[in-house]
Amino acid sequence: MCIRDRDQEVFIRMLRGPDFLLVSGQENPPFGWFSPDYGIKVKSCVLCCRKRGVASAVTFQTSIGINRSIPPNAAAGRVETR
Repeated sequence: MCIRDRDQEVFIRMLRGPDFLLVSGQENPPFGWFSPDYGIKVKSCVLCCRKRGVASAVTFQTSIGINRSIPPNAAAGRVETR
């Protein structure tokens, strides 16, 4: 997944599992909103991922890259710098 803001790109990928979903302004069920003041709701991006299993056995491993994509075979624990 790539999130762009002006001249920056943030790449984010789940390792070993389902990928992220970007949600904004979902009506039913309500998800992806914030309220800056009473009676006002504004769409807001929410990054989410769902996994099922016993809590002690479920893990999330995430890789984040700034202005650099993440290969699909990225290995957990490996860090590369430029």
